[in-house]
Amino acid sequence: MFKLTDFSGRLVDGYRIGPLVGKGSIGTVYSASDSKGDSFAVKIMEINPFLEATALDAIIEGAISSSKISECARIVKVHKVGKTEDFYYVVMDFMQGGTLEGLIGKEGVPFEKKVGIGLSLAETVACIHLKGVIHGDLKPGNIMLDSCDIPYLTDFYYSALNLKRGLGLFPQGTPRYMSPEQAMGQFITTSSDIYSFGVLFYELLTGAIPYRDCSNNISGMITVVSQSEIVNPVERNNKLDRKICGILLKMLQKKVEDRYQNMQQVASDLKGYLEVAGKDEPGEKSMFQQIKGFFIRKK
Repeated sequence: MFKLTDFSGRLVDGYRIGPLVGKGSIGTVYSASDSKGDSFAVKIMEINPFLEATALDAIIEGAISSSKISECARIVKVHKVGKTEDFYYVVMDFMQGGTLEGLIGKEGVPFEKKVGIGLSLAETVACIHLKGVIHGDLKPGNIMLDSCDIPYLTDFYYSALNLKRGLGLFPQGTPRYMSPEQAMGQFITTSSDIYSFGVLFYELLTGAIPYRDCSNNISGMITVVSQSEIVNPVERNNKLDRKICGILLKMLQKKVEDRYQNMQQVASDLKGYLEVAGKDEPGEKSMFQQIKGFFIRKK
């Protein structure tokens, strides 16, 4: 097995690398600081037998593509990308709130806050789709939170890979969050992002992914995604009402033509849900009114 290098304490392109923050399938993330003392996050991706330079070049293209659209949506800003003989690196904003994956594991997070996070993310994904970008790897670990738990999208690496075929054994996505067509190795569209968003939003609201069986290996999980029926979300969380369950299940249809046709529709339905939800008595504020201006991106 390839052994990763510890970059803590090293200087990379003027950034002093600090402690390890996390590890992913394609690299390690460290906290870092520049000469002014400003904080950043640096993702280091080492060239190895499982991650060749060709794939890493495509990953860097994805990082560059995200930097071009970061002004139109809540996307973690990429400040610099580069490479050496042994590794590639991406310098990004440091997000103090960690990942959505961490928030899912917390108890006591209000339901309306979770739906607000979902709406904010839906608007961001809708924005990148309108810019002609497919993310290709939507999952809780690729959603970063700021200090107020506002969600930001990161890791656009597969957006470039999806435009390149013949990259060998390099995995194109994360199996448990893949759409059925992505799991079968087909060329994906924005509809695949809609399905993946449905999986992560389902997990945010229920604490589990929408399959009864979960395999520990990649091939097994791909079979589950392609063939298993979706568990009704109310079975996982009996407090969910029919409307929110309907939104989830429409995103998670196996056939592309049966899903939402675009992320704007998803965002619109979530906004409509929040407008009505929680408004039981005249004069009482809806969930949307309570979170408006916080999770919802200003136009």
